[in-house]
Amino acid sequence: MKKSDKCMVSFAVIYITLPIIMFLFGWIKFPIALAVSLLLVFMAVSVIKNIETDDEITIRENAGFWLFSLVVIAVWTLFSGIGNFSYQTGDYVVRNPMFRDLGTYNWPVIYDLSIQPDIVKNYTGNAQSAMYAYYFTWWLPAALIAKVLYFLGVETFRVEMAANSALYLWAVLGLYLTFYCLVRYLKRYSYWILSGFILFGGLDFPAFLIKEMRIPVNGHIEWWTGVGYFQYSANTTQLYWVFNQSISVWLIVAVLLLLRNNKTQAGWASLCVAYSPFATIGMVPIALVAILHKGGNKLKDRIRNAISVENTLIPMAMAVVFGLFYFLQLSAGDINGGWVFKANPEFKTFTIYVVFIIVEFLVYFYVMGKTAGKYKFYAVTLIELLLFPLYKSGMNNDFTMRASVPALFILMVMCLQYVFEMETAGQKKRRKAMLICLLIGYLTSCVEIQRNVSNTIKISQQDYINEEVYSFGCMQTESERQILININQYMVLEDELKASLFYKYLLKQSDRYN
Repeated sequence: MKKSDKCMVSFAVIYITLPIIMFLFGWIKFPIALAVSLLLVFMAVSVIKNIETDDEITIRENAGFWLFSLVVIAVWTLFSGIGNFSYQTGDYVVRNPMFRDLGTYNWPVIYDLSIQPDIVKNYTGNAQSAMYAYYFTWWLPAALIAKVLYFLGVETFRVEMAANSALYLWAVLGLYLTFYCLVRYLKRYSYWILSGFILFGGLDFPAFLIKEMRIPVNGHIEWWTGVGYFQYSANTTQLYWVFNQSISVWLIVAVLLLLRNNKTQAGWASLCVAYSPFATIGMVPIALVAILHKGGNKLKDRIRNAISVENTLIPMAMAVVFGLFYFLQLSAGDINGGWVFKANPEFKTFTIYVVFIIVEFLVYFYVMGKTAGKYKFYAVTLIELLLFPLYKSGMNNDFTMRASVPALFILMVMCLQYVFEMETAGQKKRRKAMLICLLIGYLTSCVEIQRNVSNTIKISQQDYINEEVYSFGCMQTESERQILININQYMVLEDELKASLFYKYLLKQSDRYN
């Protein structure tokens, strides 16, 4: 592998591991943080050595392709709302204060509830403090920049400008590294890879058109089923709504595809838990399949070769540290989970489910036909995408939308592989059929982009920044609904915190909650 490409894959691995190490030293007791960090560094080196060394694709060639792709990805990100440069979707109402608090409060972030307005105290009772608990790892590098600037005495508005700019650049970097890994895996300098990475999605556009009898404008069309539990998010939807989960998960999957053997695959995949607990559920079966497809001709050889420090100690450490951390949120919040057909036994629920899976992904498998069976992640991707909609968890069914992120990304890769293979085989009709499906699926992301671009242009800046509260530390709002969401989903009151295993064994000690 050329030195420049070695740098690219090293950046990809560092991009994932560095924020996790920052979390460890910011939230976890020093001896444990140091031990786990050393393990992560050891694994990062192993992963870099384990990346495919084929130089068929290199960053040093086809400069026009790489530069144009970078510009397109940067513009795509510019209109995502990340960094406050454009219109922001509804989820930013909590994303903005999350990021701001990570940059202004000491780590771990502990809120003094005595300074909260009375409307907030009505819901926190006698608790004097609460800890911020959420999957916020992705924000930490940009938040650290804000902390350093505050320490140096820089004015608040300049700190926010710098932090938001850093956040935008951090997003662009993660996306571009993911794209680089995709191109390297697919071994093509192809703009179909760029378009697929940005626009891939289900066939929501025709489904919405049939249901509503109108062209969608300035909308969010992926809830076309009319029920609050069936949605698979297109790539742009994921970036524009849940970038803190999607960017890192995409990069983890992209690097996983490039690993030559199975000595680091489970350890690398387990880092997903630091960024998205729901996506980790979808990642586990994919990692198992990856392990069983490499490492020897016999199954026992593959299993034996997979037993390594990286594949055993790293997943254990991630499960303990982040499992106990997320359990704080799980025990404090209202998960509202259950099987869809049990909660909604009407016959039409099954009908909607069938239509949903056809529109969202089965059409792609149908077009690929028997060819799909030769892709090693075919079965696990199909099974996951069939099963995930059957379970509902979270206010807007975050389980289905986020657990599916790895599988949807791999489905995109499979579709692109099929396009290139049919081109090589001279199968023009089969290639054309897939391209038509892809282009129709692209329309879902196009609607998302159109809404953000249109609203950025026509809405004043003070209105396109989606904020209800400036900080979770002092929620100056009359919206009791938003206060409840903030408390239940992102804060752990001191009594619940002190009764937890995370507090007793892992959390850094501080006078703020002693």
